[in-house]
Formats: sequence, C-alpha cells, structure tokens
Amino acid sequence: MASLLNKQFLHPIGSRRLPDTAGNKAHNLHRLIKKGILVPKTWVVGWEAFERYAHQPTQTIELLRRQLRRTLDLTKIYAVRSSASTEDQLEHSFAGQFATILNVQGESSIVEAICSVWASAFSPNLQPYLEKLPLEKRKFQMAVILQEMVHPQVSGISFSRNPISGDEEVIIEAVHGEGTALVQKGVTPFRWVKHQTHWISIPEDSSIDKSLIDQVAELTCQISAWFKMDVDLEWVYDGQRLFWVQMREITTLKNLTIYSNRIAKEVLPGMIKPLIWSINIPLVNKAWIKLLTELVGKNDLRFDDLAKSFHYRAYFNLTSLGRIWQALGMPLESLEILMGILPPKEGQRFFKISWKILRLMPRMLAFLTDKWSLADRFEIDYRQLEFNFEGYDWRSVQKMGLPALLAEIDRLEADLHDLAYYNIIVPILMAIYSSLFTRYLSRAGVDPQQFDYELDTSAYFEVVPDNSLKELQQDFSRLELSIQESIKSSNFQEFEEHPGISAFQEKVNGFIERFGHLSDSGNDFSAVPWREKPELVLNLITQLTATPEKTAARIRFENIHFPIQHRILARTFYLRARKFRLYREQVSSLYTYAYGLFRPYFLAVANQLTAQGILSEPDQVFYLYRDEIQEILEHDYSKNAIQTTFGLPQDIQALARLRKDEMRDCRDLKLPALIYGEVARPLDNRDLDKLTGIPTSRGYHSGPVKVVAGLEDSAKIQPGDVLVIPYSDIGWAPLIARAGAVIAESGGMLSHSSIIAREHQIPAVVSVTGAMDLQDLTLVTVDGFRGEILLHKEKAPFAV
Repeated sequence: MASLLNKQFLHPIGSRRLPDTAGNKAHNLHRLIKKGILVPKTWVVGWEAFERYAHQPTQTIELLRRQLRRTLDLTKIYAVRSSASTEDQLEHSFAGQFATILNVQGESSIVEAICSVWASAFSPNLQPYLEKLPLEKRKFQMAVILQEMVHPQVSGISFSRNPISGDEEVIIEAVHGEGTALVQKGVTPFRWVKHQTHWISIPEDSSIDKSLIDQVAELTCQISAWFKMDVDLEWVYDGQRLFWVQMREITTLKNLTIYSNRIAKEVLPGMIKPLIWSINIPLVNKAWIKLLTELVGKNDLRFDDLAKSFHYRAYFNLTSLGRIWQALGMPLESLEILMGILPPKEGQRFFKISWKILRLMPRMLAFLTDKWSLADRFEIDYRQLEFNFEGYDWRSVQKMGLPALLAEIDRLEADLHDLAYYNIIVPILMAIYSSLFTRYLSRAGVDPQQFDYELDTSAYFEVVPDNSLKELQQDFSRLELSIQESIKSSNFQEFEEHPGISAFQEKVNGFIERFGHLSDSGNDFSAVPWREKPELVLNLITQLTATPEKTAARIRFENIHFPIQHRILARTFYLRARKFRLYREQVSSLYTYAYGLFRPYFLAVANQLTAQGILSEPDQVFYLYRDEIQEILEHDYSKNAIQTTFGLPQDIQALARLRKDEMRDCRDLKLPALIYGEVARPLDNRDLDKLTGIPTSRGYHSGPVKVVAGLEDSAKIQPGDVLVIPYSDIGWAPLIARAGAVIAESGGMLSHSSIIAREHQIPAVVSVTGAMDLQDLTLVTVDGFRGEILLHKEKAPFAV
C-alpha cells in the first residue's frame, strides 16, 4: 500500500524525460515540444495506473484524484485521449480505435473520462482490429493524455503525403470551430492539396485565411523532414496561435510496394505487348540482379518481382531496388540519379558512411576495380559477342520445324544474357565518367554542351546510321532531277529495277543490310524493322535533304586550360567518357540487332500456328505470353488436343484480340511516375495549357508541332519544326537533326534524343506526359531550361 501511495501517475509532457509508460502518442507530442513546436499544455497518466486499476480500482482512483488536484487547474477544460503502448507505432496507428472525450471540466469528469479511455481498451469493436495483428501485438497497455483545450476558430488535419495514393503532396482539411466537425456526419471540410511548391487544389468557397493554410503546409513538411517519416497531424488555431495536438506516422504507406516508371521510360519505353514482356523482363532483370549481386552480395531479388506491368507499361519495383541502395547508404532513387533520369535533391548527400557500408567495402572495392578494368577487356568481349550472333540464320527460319525454332529461341535467350548485362553496365559507366568529367569542364569555365568528344570515328559510324544516311542523301541530290522525281514516286521494287543508278542502288541495299535491323523501337521486336519496310529507308533518303554541318565551333580537350592539379584526372575521365560513349553505341546497336532476331523466329512459329488455325493471323503471337505459346506447342496440333487444353482454337484468338483491344483502349492513358501498391490509381486526363517534363538540352525554341509516331511520318518534318516523339531510340536520329526542338514522352538525360539534341544544340524536354496528344501545327514554345512546353492558342501558319 505504501508503494502505491508514493507512485506518481501524472507526468507533464514537456518534462525533460518522459517515462516509457507514457505511450506512443504522448511520446510523439514530446518530440514535437523538443523541436519547439507549439503544443497545448499536456499531461499523461502513465499506463502503470491502468495496470493498478485492474487490481486496486478504489485506491488507484483516490490517488489519481489527489494528483489531479495537486497538478491541474481544474477550472480549465481538457481533452482526454488515449496513448496506448501499441498506438501510433510504425506498423499500426490504431487511429480512432480508442475513446476521445473533449470539453471535460472538473475532477470527477476528468476521472470519469480517464476510466472511459481505459474501458475502450476492452471494447468489442476493437477485437476484429486486434485479430489482424500478430499475437505478440494484441496485448497492450493504456496511458491517457490530458490536454488543455484550445478554443479554436479553425481546426484541421494535415498529411505530409497523400495517404491513399502515396503521391508526394501535402493534403490539408479544415473546418471552422472544433475538430470534431471533421468526423461528424454531413460536415464536409475544406480541402487543399499542395504538390511540392504549388497548390494544385484550393477550395473556391473557403473563408479560412490562406496564410494559415500556408503555415500549416510549411510546418507539416518541416515536421516530416525532422522525423524522417510521413506524418498525419492534428492542429487547431485560436485566432492568434497555431497549436499542434497530435502527430502520428502515416501507416497506410508502410509495407507498400512503390513502382516507378522513370527507369522504364529510359530502358523499356512505351506499351509492351505480352510476348515482348515475357522475353524482355527475364532478360533485363536477370542482368540487373547479376550487377547488383556483384555489388552487395547475395540478396533476395527475383527477376519477376523487379518489374510489373500497369496498363501494359513497365514499372520497376523501387522498393526492392531501394533496399539495395539503402544498404549502401544511398537514396532510394540512386539508380534514377545515376542514369541521369532524376537530378539529386538539393542538399542531398548521395553517399553516407555507415557500419553496413564498412562491412561491404571489400566487395565494393572489388566491384569498382572490376568495372574500372572493363575498358581494357570490352573490345575483346564485344568481338566475341558479335561472333556469337553471326551464327543465326534468320533468313531461313521459314524452313525450320518447330523443334528447331524453339531450340534457336532458347539459344538466343542464353546468348543474350551477357549482352544484356553489358547493355546495362556500359551506359551506367558512361554516365558516371561523363558526370565526373563534366565537373572538371565546369571548373574550367567550359559549357559541357559546347565540348567535342570527337566521336567522328569509323567505329562510331559503323553502328550509328546518321553519317551513312547523310552520304546517301548527298548521293541522291547529285542524281539528275528527272531520276530523283522518278525515284520519289517509286516503290522499293521499282527503285531496284530503275536503270542507270546501279552504284546508288548498291549503296542503298548496303545501308539496309547494315542498319535494316533498326525500327521505331529497339526494345520491341514486334516493331517492323527497316529491312521489312525498305520504302521507309527510301523515304528517309529521298524526302529529307542532308542537314548542313553546324558552323558553331566545338571545344576540344587540348584547347582547355585545366589547372595543373586537375589536368591528369580531367584527361583520365575525358578519355573514359569518350571511350564509353562509343562503347555505349556499339553495345546498343548489337543488342538491338540480336534482340530483334526474336521477331523472325517467333513469326515463323506464328505462321505455323496460323496454318493450323490456332491463330487467325501471325501478328496475334505478340499478344500471347511465352509460357502460353510453350503450352500450345507442347500439345498436338489437332483441334481435339487444343480443345482439351484451351477450349476451341478461337479461344486463343479471342484472347489475343482482347489484349490487342485493351492496348488500343489504354494507349492514351496518362500514367503517374510512381504507383503505390499493386493497382494503378484512376487516371487524370485533363487537358492542360502547359506540359512539363525533364529538361535535357538547354535553349528556347518556338515552332509548330509535328507529332511523329513512326518513321512513316518522317516526310512531314520541316527544318525548325518541334519534333514530338513517343520515346527515344537511335532510329529517330535523322529526324532530330532537322528539328528546332524535341519533345519526348519518355527518356532521361542520357536517352538518345537527349544526347542527339545536345549534339545539335537544340532544346529538348523528355518524360512529358501527354506529349503525343498534341495536334500537328500547334504552336508551342519549348523551354529547355525549365522543362516546360507552353501551348499557344493560335495555330502555326503552315501546312503539313
């Protein structure tokens, strides 16, 4: 009994140290007070009173009364709230599960309210909630908060992040008077939404002072940054001061997978058909896992977990990848930053030393040493990879039986694994070396966009079509005008039969032989390559005149006066950046060629399925997944066998048609950069008067839009037009050379369109949602500094 009489149950929240028995909600308020945030005077009844009350109710209440009389001003009005041991934890907030009593005054009323909060711990309504928790989480202790009531003019809540979608936006809801109105039936609060620095939703009829909402938003972000978590806050305003009465972590976003399409826009842009997905994802993701395993050792990454398709678009699992980067003390978005897709956040430390880093240091040093030496062995490896793919006789696939076709497809997949790895690591190393060298250029006062990497080598032109195409355009311009006009009106067969131009015909066919594997998208082997539509190549030669060389002088390394202490490293990184720019084009070209070999092999399979009546046309094979095709091929081709396995042959055809229709229907959907959870949120397709994206080549340009979905549209591009393309691929290079500016729906700093635009010194903005919805001849201004596209109301005075 003596120990009970001496026990202190009531503790001020603002005390230097708060006992562990105060509960999580009280500790969160204590954290706010320590940061200087204004919180009403608050006390907490520790959960030892809750425990004692169960065994000695009368004595506990008597002692509690004495402490209340001695500590509180009982003439004031209080809010009485729960502060349970499990409440507001990382996984579970228990928000709204326990009793809250407002406007409590007087000793007896306060004691009664405390007992009501204790009683809510045993409420039958709580049991279904508890049953969802592990057994060790179901038992908890109950502390109680006593907080002086503020007489509010305005009450509200604020979220540092959208708790439903996970979007990085501050959400604020507020009402006049007490906050109880926020949960009363029939009362709709005013709502504000702020994305970064911009309010994207403001209530039109609110009489609440906007400066108060600005203050709430600013402090909400500050509190979130202080505690490094997304927070849900409750606040009240008494007409003079802003008080914060509760803080909890937003638990709805915990254990929620985050998917990002920023990397996908660079490496897997556009819509992806089922067959392409089932080949590409294992190929690419296994290469990523190999790279990451080299870096951090054994991990739990799985290739089929690293990416997910939303509306037939690829999204990478940022949560899984983020675990790797965070293990290295790096930000969640490290890969996107390394690839030049995202800029580092202001003041962000890209690398933090920790014990985990020290533990991984030997492996990381071995990794860095191995990748530094990659430059010494790449050319040997590249020649071996070239040799591997010379053995594929794709021209004879129609003569092969199904077993031989499947064996070749399996062999092609195996041979592509090493190449896929190089297709990832080489661009990353190029980005790193280029970034390091750019720093030295900036220190020397040189604009990186004016620097000449001197890639005008025979090795470079062997894999990039620009120079060969320009020579063909010049050769065409030297032909007699009558012959030029005749060729322009001819199809390709007629061109090949045209008399008197055998040397030109031989060069054109040589160009198609060398670059005929290119298409509108090197990541989609269902895309028709140039060799299957030679008229496209002929149009590129005959409809576009050769672009004159830029007259602006380019700065070379030997003309730059680096400080003596910088020159050696600057030269080292320059040579590496230059070398890996060439390597990037070589490996990209070979990968495009090798990956494109899947097309003739699968079309040969499709032709046999079509002949059997399983498909209605060969193109349907691209709308089936690889395992579906495998299952079809493992059974007899008689209709009875197909009926047993799948139903009627028309069922497979219907499935392919269904997916094709789905892709058509969601073609114009505008997807967010990030998706939280396994389901894409509803999409917003509002028309805007300004589009935004990532600026990747500086400058300004105004001109008419020309939307080019494929090279079939190339003839309409005139010098100075604003070229709008769906994604970046090497095949677009000839068109970018004619444009005054480039807008792409996909891409990043190191996409083909960005690099080519910088080389041609024209502005470029990429990752522009809705770009392909623009109409031809719309007059726009492209701001290559801010990443904005301003849409003018008038049309450009030109004809298509």
